[in-house]
Amino acid sequence: MAEKNILCRAIIDIVGKPKEHVEKAIKLVIEKIKEMDGVNVEKTDIAKTKSLKNEKLGKTEEKIQKEAGELFSTFAEIDLYVNNIDTLSLFTFQFMPSSIEIIEPEFLKIRAVDISKAFNDAIAKVHSADLIVKKMSFENAALRKNSGLLLRNMIMVSLSKKEKNIDELSNSVGIPAEQLKPFLENLVKQEFIKEEKGIYKSK
Repeated sequence: MAEKNILCRAIIDIVGKPKEHVEKAIKLVIEKIKEMDGVNVEKTDIAKTKSLKNEKLGKTEEKIQKEAGELFSTFAEIDLYVNNIDTLSLFTFQFMPSSIEIIEPEFLKIRAVDISKAFNDAIAKVHSADLIVKKMSFENAALRKNSGLLLRNMIMVSLSKKEKNIDELSNSVGIPAEQLKPFLENLVKQEFIKEEKGIYKSK
């Protein structure tokens, strides 16, 4: 059990699907917080899970809901004591609360070494996240390039057998016509294929 040095109120949000998974996940997060060294959970209040189907969402959540279907959300308001700033910093980075408020004491006496450690933890997390983003960006770029080359080859092989319109090509390569059209236009511009009155031909 933590020394009751710093009382905080944290908000933890969960978004996902199905509804049952979201409700289970928020309870699991609370259990994990209770197991954390230097933390003593005083009170938890879990909000009722709600559908985000008709809610105004951010771009990321909106894209996920469009692709994956109806999302649900809940949040927990948690009052907890932590024994020091270092533990509070660790809790913040591990559980990523949407907000955190120090309720008491009103004034904190903090050692310079504790502040330095908290900032260094923050720097390490930021650098780690930046490295992951750069790695994913590189991998996505390589994947897009390879996928583009594969699709180009599939189209050219398909056209080498027979001239086709966009619907026939769509059926041949398995990509919807509206998504395929910009790619075909680009191939025409690059002179990989020819197009005459909606009919695509190999060169």
